Amino acid sequence: MSTPRRPATSPEPVRTCVGCRGKAPQVELVRVVAADGRLRVDRRAPGRGAWLHARPDCFAAAARRRAFAHALRAEVGAGAVADLGRSLAASAENLADWTVAERWLGDACTSTKG
Repeated sequence: MSTPRRPATSPEPVRTCVGCRGKAPQVELVRVVAADGRLRVDRRAPGRGAWLHARPDCFAAAARRRAFAHALRAEVGAGAVADLGRSLAASAENLADWTVAERWLGDACTSTKG
């Protein structure tokens, strides 16, 4: 008797975006870490990381739901999230989309504590 074979798995690690909650290969996402009270993109830093599509809609959803604090299990202030948004926008290809996200983020940061 032969045992059933398991289907071949993807050779790439798969992660979940904290913004849209969609699964994607790790190479398609950026890793956000908390260090010294700030959020920064760093693929190799030790400790917990939150994976995110580098798209304004995913960033806005993660910021709105406070997903960074939950995923990183750390206190994350609104200012740290806003700084991360500006950093991602500065390196984005489509700045028009990020301008809309930044405008929303500015409103969210002034209306919440943190």
